[in-house]
Formats: sequence, C-alpha cells, structure tokens
Amino acid sequence: KYSRQIPCRHNDSGGPCISTLGLQTYYYFISFLQALDNLPSAQSCLPFNRSLPACFNGFGRDILQAMQQQQMNAITSFIDGSVVYGSGPKVNNLLRDLCGLNGKLTVNEHFKDPKGRPYLPFEESLQSVCLHGEENVACFRAGDSRVNEGLPLTSLHLLWLRQHNQIAETLKHLNGHWNAETIYEETRKIIGALHQIITMRDYVPKIIGKEFFDNYIGPYGGYDPTVDPSASNVFATAAFRFGHATISPVVRRLNASYQEHESFPSLKLHETFFSPWRIIKEGGIDPIVRGALGTQAAAPHSNKLLTDELTERLIVLSIPQDMDLASLNLQRGRDHGLPGYNDWRDFCGLERIRTLEDFKQVVSDASVAERILQLYKHPDNIDIWLGGLVETFSPGSRTGPMFSCLIAKQMKALRDGDRFWWEADGMFSQEQRDELLKVSLSKIICENTDITEVPPDAFIFGKYPSGYVSCNNLPAMNLEAWREEKSEGTNYCTGASLSFSVSVPSAQEAFNDRPQKRKSTMTSVTLRKANIMRQTENQERKSLNKFYWGVVNTQQRNKLQRTPKQSSLLQKER
Repeated sequence: KYSRQIPCRHNDSGGPCISTLGLQTYYYFISFLQALDNLPSAQSCLPFNRSLPACFNGFGRDILQAMQQQQMNAITSFIDGSVVYGSGPKVNNLLRDLCGLNGKLTVNEHFKDPKGRPYLPFEESLQSVCLHGEENVACFRAGDSRVNEGLPLTSLHLLWLRQHNQIAETLKHLNGHWNAETIYEETRKIIGALHQIITMRDYVPKIIGKEFFDNYIGPYGGYDPTVDPSASNVFATAAFRFGHATISPVVRRLNASYQEHESFPSLKLHETFFSPWRIIKEGGIDPIVRGALGTQAAAPHSNKLLTDELTERLIVLSIPQDMDLASLNLQRGRDHGLPGYNDWRDFCGLERIRTLEDFKQVVSDASVAERILQLYKHPDNIDIWLGGLVETFSPGSRTGPMFSCLIAKQMKALRDGDRFWWEADGMFSQEQRDELLKVSLSKIICENTDITEVPPDAFIFGKYPSGYVSCNNLPAMNLEAWREEKSEGTNYCTGASLSFSVSVPSAQEAFNDRPQKRKSTMTSVTLRKANIMRQTENQERKSLNKFYWGVVNTQQRNKLQRTPKQSSLLQKER
C-alpha cells in the first residue's frame, strides 16, 4: 500500500542527503485505472515528485525512530506571520524596505490600486511563470512561495502587507525616537499576534467545533517547554488538507452592493491560477475580497469531494499538463508512509472500522462507503485523507471526528509549545493584549481596502445586506498602548540590518529606568534574536510521537541551547 522507502544518507563530504540521491529516484508516475476514471489515454498517468527526506541526526536515539523516514518542512511550523515575513533571513531581507529606514515592507514600484494603495512587489526572476500573453505582469513576492496560486490567496497576502505598513507608520509617529529596526520588529510582533488570535479564536473553533476545541485545546495555560510545536506529518499531509474540499469552482467578483461586478465578472477557478495581472488590471483586490465574504464556502459531499477545477484543471509549476489534486493528496500520504485511516481512528480514541456496516455509521452516504470498501478491499487499507474527508461532520464543525481530533491536537501543540505565543508572560502588557483582542479579519479588510460594509465575523457567511455592518462600527486597535517615552541619556542608533541602543548608564540600569509599558515588551534586539531562534528551532524539534505523531519537520529539534551569557541577556530583556 505504501510507496517504498528510500534510505537517507550523507555524502562523503558530510553534505545533505540530496547530494547522493538522484532526482530520478524522487520522480515517478501515478497510474489510473481506466475502468474508474474517464481519462484519455494520454492522461492515464500523472507525474509525481516525492518529498525530500530529512536525514536523521542524533546518536544514541531509538533505532526504530531512526529507521522511520520523515520529510523536510521548508517553512516554519509556528503561527508567527511567516506568510508575511518568510521563514528564513534571506526571504525576510528581500521583503523588507531596508532603504526606507521606516520599518516597512517593500511594495510594488510599478503599480498601485485605483485608490493609490500599494501592491505586493514583483519577484525578481526574468522567467516568471506568471508572464503570459500580452499581460506583462510578473508573479508577486511574499513570505510564502504559494502567494500566486489563486486570487483570493494573493489578496489575503496583500491585506497583511498593507496592515504591516499601516502599523509601522503609526508606531513611527508615536515613537519618533525608535529606529527602523525597532519599528519593524515591534510591528512584526503585533502582526504575528494578530495571526494567532484570528486563527485560534475565530477560525479553528468553526472548523473542529466547540466540543473538540474545549476537550482537546481548552484555555491557555502558559508556555509548556515539554510540548513540541512542530507540524506533524499527518497534519500537513492529510488532516489540514480538508480545506481542499471547501474550495468553490468559481471565484466571484462582486461590486459594492455585493452583486456581480459590472466590469469584472466572476472567473472559473483555473482562470485565477498564477494570474496576478488580474489584480493589477482588473480592479484590484476589492471585488475579490467581497466575493470571498459574500460567497458560501463549498460544502463537500461524500460523493463529490473536490470540484473538477481541482481534479481536472489544476496547474502545478514545471508540469506541462493539468493535474489532479485529489490524486496528489492520496499519493503524498503514501509517499510519506502515513499509517492508514483505521490506525488514526485508534490514535484519536475512535472505534476502528471492521465491517461495511461500521463504515456506513461514520459516512453519511452508504453508497460511497460501499464503493470505497469495494476499491480498498479492507478497512485497514483506506487512505487517511480519503477516510477523514468522507466522515460525517461533527456537530458545529466542518470536519469529521478524526480530522477534528488531529487538527485540535496540532493546534494545541502550536500554541502551548510556542515561547512567543501572544498570551505568554512578558510578550505584551495587559493594555496591549486588550487592544489586540479588538482586531478581527473583517476590520483588517476595512482598513486596507475601500470596502465599507462587512460581516462582523469574516468566517461566517451572511447574504448581503442581512447581518452586514458598517466598517465604522467595528472596534479598532489603539496603538497608543505601544507609546514609549524616550529615556534620558539614551541615544537610539539606526541601521538597516541591526539596531541597538547605547546608554550612558549601565545596560541593566537603563533597562530598569524604562517606562513600565516598555518592560512588558521585548526590545528590537531581543525580538530579532527571537525570530532567529524560532528559525533555528524549526529545524531541531523532535517528533511528538515515535510512530503515529511523526513530524514533517524532522531535524530532531531539541530544546534550544544557549550560552549562559545569551540566557542572561534574554531573561533581562524579557
């Protein structure tokens, strides 16, 4: 059932295993049964690239764990705004406006929206995949490389870029003595907190339901150093891909009255893939964002899980043919060697499926249960992604009990194992926390577009105008809570890549003399160190469970080791 495992080894010079594994080893085809798929002979198989394995490092560890191949995670697992800032220093520096000395992110130098608001910057490649036809518009650049995959995703990236620059501008006005680095790091810290709040407070409970949220996640109890916040293999490869079944085949573009736009009609999903030119030349992001707010998310049916736009018209870079996302998801689980559907039900404390009647109890459509077992022959052979997707939704959720369990466990680990979670001690003052809690995705949309009416909760669908409110009636965050009076005897030095303060008294005395508000936040130098620490931790965490809870990010992330001097400095700054 599972694809063969390829041994991971270092080359003679001690380099990474990719140097010794030929690319042909990681490229093969997915074959289709013609009896089950009405594909032409030319499309009877699809190319598939295997995930690169992570080399096991660490002597004296469990040999069974060492033999379990895991895959590499190229991005941070934390909910830290990395989609805005990138997961490493190279991307981070490319996205920053280092020349402006204002703490902002760089914006597009060639185009602005109809009201003068900025767009995302273009990537620098002269071979941009987004350049086609007469539309001479390159791909956008953002913290996540998937920014151009669809117009709604691109629009969300642009909202956060504008939000960062708005906050940075306000902080610069409030604290004229802050240098560019301090402004940038404080703004990044705020954006990261907003990502955490909106994800955990507004989004996750609607996906897994209140019962699973209360039972598996519960209230925040502080940072737990024993919790591993790595992204589990099963979460990234199967459970969180439930969202593919919620994608609509049409991207609607609506006018100010939330009706079909007169100039920019709605598009089929495949027409939005890698087409940033539509944002620049077809009315900006406002029609797209209204379409996302004013359109109900697709509800997966057990006999129609994904739209044909994803199973027959999907575009994957470097592959010159239309792809099938469902096939890719199934094969990715096998590529990663994920245990089957029944094993994960066991893991979540659910009853194993032993018979067809058992399966019919968890799948709303009996005919679908019959067909799946006909194909797989035995319940233990069912792929986890398919099994989880066809389960009947739990009350008040958009997922079945198994996916709800796996998502909840992952979210709790991401929250409790994050030393820089927004609610952790020393991250923000109480006044700042109160202001952060006022923010919603709807308010962020209001502040960064010309949209004037929105639903109070952007994740709850409502048919306009019922339930919509004026943007003026939504609470806004007051950044006065971040105002800091300049301390006497302190000269703030400026610099594009590193900033610090030189004080006349000793460093400890200067810190003790700072206003109380400032004591509750970290200085720019410490924030920068924290970001670097996070990037290091992403490659050093060990797995949550040696068999089931295998992680994507398997660089065996141990507890961060610091020198006594580093530990002392961090404690003082916090």
